[in-house]
Amino acid sequence: MISDSLPPHDVEAEKAVIGSLLIDGESIFKVAAFIRPEDFFTQENQWAYDACFSLYQRNEGINQITVAHELAQKNRLEEVGGAAYLSHLVSMVPTSLHIEYYGQIVSRLAVMRRLISAGSQITALGYGDDAEIDVALSKAQDILFKVGQQQKHAGLVPVQEVADGHVEDMIIWLGSPDGTIRGLSTGFRDLDQKIDGLEKGTLYLVAARPSVGKTMLCLNIAKNLAWKGVKVGIFSLEQNRKKILERMVFAEARLNRFMVRHSDDFGDKREFWEAWGIIAKLPIEICDTAGLKSDKAISETMAKQLTTGLDVVVFDYIGLAGDEDDSEVRRIGMIVKNLKRLARLCDIPVIAACQLNRALEARADKKPGLADLRDSGELEQTGDVVIGLYRDELYEEDTKKPKTLECCVLKNRDGPTGRVELYYDASTGFMADLVKVK
Repeated sequence: MISDSLPPHDVEAEKAVIGSLLIDGESIFKVAAFIRPEDFFTQENQWAYDACFSLYQRNEGINQITVAHELAQKNRLEEVGGAAYLSHLVSMVPTSLHIEYYGQIVSRLAVMRRLISAGSQITALGYGDDAEIDVALSKAQDILFKVGQQQKHAGLVPVQEVADGHVEDMIIWLGSPDGTIRGLSTGFRDLDQKIDGLEKGTLYLVAARPSVGKTMLCLNIAKNLAWKGVKVGIFSLEQNRKKILERMVFAEARLNRFMVRHSDDFGDKREFWEAWGIIAKLPIEICDTAGLKSDKAISETMAKQLTTGLDVVVFDYIGLAGDEDDSEVRRIGMIVKNLKRLARLCDIPVIAACQLNRALEARADKKPGLADLRDSGELEQTGDVVIGLYRDELYEEDTKKPKTLECCVLKNRDGPTGRVELYYDASTGFMADLVKVK
């Protein structure tokens, strides 16, 4: 029951969860993934569930006798009401079939109590006289986001629990046809097969020299994702949001923006406006704050996930982030670690563009390697997947590979490295699988 004078709670639902466990210890597999002892409001129920959970973590049976013994070992049996209280809990529920329903009530009310606590903390921030507004807003967003994250945080988790929660995903994946990827599709078949799509919690680095195509690869991937309803956030530190929109529109229409501007051909204009209407409706949001700090990108993403949601983040590019340090190496290291933290904290793929060293230009072989990443070995260490870009037409006038972008997978934490070729028309920004344009 929810009292007007106490935080939201339901003692009967708490008792029903524990009673169900005492009747059927195996039913803990239905709730262990989303309920922790601290989610219970009353101390006796918190301790009783803690005893059940401890037995579960040791892979021992859960029943009235073992739970009573566990409580006695912790000098809590009498304080919860003794064996009589455990018997009372058993008598409350005739079956354990509805334990998940009761558990969801306990979990939901625990979140509501945390929201009340978060509200108090945010209120205190509002009354602070000395805090800068950006700092206060960032702290408020962190407080709110952590309410949701607490539901996901499990601390040390038994491998049995991990296996139980992951088995269905593995059955689906292993039973899928050859060529099925685990992550979100980039829209490029060969690249998907090489990196297995874009997976949650993963940091993808796209590295290139200027004008090779790193921004356009990121934007084309963003557009392809959004086509399928994936919500994409783009942090553009190099170009304003209008330029980003234009580049996506021209790429979609496969039009050269300079030629269209001076063309008298109405057909060109029509194709442009058709593409404009398509891109404008995609679930893409753009932040073009110059010198944005990487921790601000984290708080912006957290805030968006709390409201409309966000599935993928594109960060263009690392070198222009506003983070400060006396050492450029440490500064870049700080940024890339924050972007990795963003991927893990928000459980989404993060695609970040970065520069390659100028020294690459002096080599005979100008195809990139991991050692060419600019300013920090932290990029190589922290990035889960590193893709270096190369266009032969920039260096060879009589190239045999015109309009070809080589994506060199230099590091792939969970798969192979190697090269993938895409069709790329730099005059329009249009990209596709080579097989689609041949």
